[in-house]
Amino acid sequence: MNPLPNPSDDRSYVCRTSLSCGYAWTSDRLSTAVPSPKLLEVAEPPLPIDDSDGGCDTAEKPWYPAWTRQNPRISIADEDALSDNGAEVYGFLRQAGIENLLVMGVHTNMCVLGRSFGIRQMTRMGIRCILVRDLTDTMYDPQDRPQVSHAEGTELVVQHIEKYWCPSITSSELLGGLQ
Repeated sequence: MNPLPNPSDDRSYVCRTSLSCGYAWTSDRLSTAVPSPKLLEVAEPPLPIDDSDGGCDTAEKPWYPAWTRQNPRISIADEDALSDNGAEVYGFLRQAGIENLLVMGVHTNMCVLGRSFGIRQMTRMGIRCILVRDLTDTMYDPQDRPQVSHAEGTELVVQHIEKYWCPSITSSELLGGLQ
């Protein structure tokens, strides 16, 4: 993996994937006019945890399909660009000259990694992703394989991402780099 970029570099952009899981708002700053690149091939084995049942460790079924908003404490400014469309996110990043994408949110093994705007797809499109590992969580039931604690399951997924997709950083390291 390449060394981490300087977090104060204006070519870095923070992607809070929890804002986009099931929530879409398209700004006129987002565009699919930038052609999508040829996707990089990355060999990846299955995740080290079993999330085949959705990973929920509560009895809440059926699944709630989507949320209609993010946490009310997270404000959305007029200049923010939010989308659940990977091509739009890619186009926005390229048009803005953004090369580094800091990714955080929930759930690491689902939206953060697997959505069209997540680490897997953005990396395959050539965007340099960095996972902010302490600002994420995994949807994992400790009763499922490999039967480790929830925290250990999250750590296993983070290690998987670090090995196959991108480096990670903690929020303290990120904030320390801004000083």
